[in-house]
Amino acid sequence: MLGRRWGNVLGAGLVAALAGCTSSLFVQQRMSREIGCPESSITVTELGAGGYRAEGCGQSLTYVCAGPPASPTCVKEGSAGAGATLQAADDQQRAQQRAAEQQQTRPYQPPTPPPAAVAPLTEAPEGGT
Repeated sequence: MLGRRWGNVLGAGLVAALAGCTSSLFVQQRMSREIGCPESSITVTELGAGGYRAEGCGQSLTYVCAGPPASPTCVKEGSAGAGATLQAADDQQRAQQRAAEQQQTRPYQPPTPPPAAVAPLTEAPEGGT
């Protein structure tokens, strides 16, 4: 069985590997909507640093993606507001990473034990029947 640390390392590597694949799909879907080209006709090439080139239906567009791997924000390079959109996506991803790290680094706190059980009454109280 892998230790917790190795499990985290392997998990992070898997997320990183899938991140590019997920972003490629988002870019493909985005270009399809923007130019009305079928997704099956669009090829996406990863350029690095969050950049992707999408080609299809006689056009070539470049996109930049940032944010959580499961739902990245991808914007067309040079589009108005792209910088602010990507900055917000990066900020969101960093906040999620900090929250996950804080959960992993908290010291172990054992669960609170239940209150002591009350012993059942075996004798009748004085003056009772």
